Amino acid sequence: MNKKIIALAVAAAFAAPMAANAAPTIGGHLQAEIADWDKNGSTSDVTAVEDNKRGRLWVTGSEDLGGGMKANYRYEWQVDTADGNAPATTVRNAAGDGTTTVGHTNAREARVGLSGGFGEVQLGRLKTPYKYTAGVDYDPFTATVLESRGNGGALKNDGGMTAAYGQNSFLSNSLAYKTKFGNAKFWALYQFSESTTEDDNIALSLSVPVAKGMAVDLAYVTEEKVSTSAGGTRAKVGFKMKTGAHKVFVKYETQSSDAANSDFTAAFLGYHLSMGKNVLSIQYGTKDGDAANKDVDYAMLAVTRKLSKKTKAWAGYRSTDADDDTADVDVFSVGMQIKF
Repeated sequence: MNKKIIALAVAAAFAAPMAANAAPTIGGHLQAEIADWDKNGSTSDVTAVEDNKRGRLWVTGSEDLGGGMKANYRYEWQVDTADGNAPATTVRNAAGDGTTTVGHTNAREARVGLSGGFGEVQLGRLKTPYKYTAGVDYDPFTATVLESRGNGGALKNDGGMTAAYGQNSFLSNSLAYKTKFGNAKFWALYQFSESTTEDDNIALSLSVPVAKGMAVDLAYVTEEKVSTSAGGTRAKVGFKMKTGAHKVFVKYETQSSDAANSDFTAAFLGYHLSMGKNVLSIQYGTKDGDAANKDVDYAMLAVTRKLSKKTKAWAGYRSTDADDDTADVDVFSVGMQIKF
């Protein structure tokens, strides 16, 4: 018996360093959808296979430093399922126009950090509190052609403010801090400009549970430019609820920009009904702008089939109805996403 105890103790002593320095975890998403675009006043309607920036590959891991503290890291790349990760290919905008060519193997998130009883500190190219609080987390069709952002339901690159300070992209050269107060979650980010054309920026968010399955989300971000013809601030409030088979998301967002005629508001409502392995989704959004022909209405209806914990397929329809009739878009999508 004593020999067995000694053997187990020796084995545990050797296993402990291995556990503390666990091997990196590799994961990602692959996605493809067939989208049929119908653009008002256009002769370039098209049916195409899309990825819409959902394809991604990441490496993440942590090291136990002792005393309840860990060192964490993550590096994530964007890949394109539809184009086989081509170095440059056509990308469609919200209207379905394929006019921009970009490289598809590029960095998304890249960070190092520390976590412990104090919370978590991150440094690098980071996710933002504004994007991930009452933002892309409210729309399960983010990074598909059915998404609300940029289509009337959420601000992106509107007026004098750019997409990275809304519901899109990441912020480089940034320092972030996350912590909890009871069940409330607080997230702050500070971006060092490292440029003579802009000042440092901040982003803040707070998520507060108000009842079982219900929470209120608040978020704020600045984009400070030296020029008065760009930049500004955005703020939003959101409410989310889950009860039984029902999920509801409500959001109101406002933008105040230094640029002329660049103030915007956006509202969003999402409802999702689970029926076994199927989910019925109905989403509506509206965006109002100071300038003429800037108002947009968004509507989306889809059914998702959960094939497994990591695989799903869907069929859906999106309508974007703009004051500028030439920007009206109807798109049908059938797609599949796999997580690994």
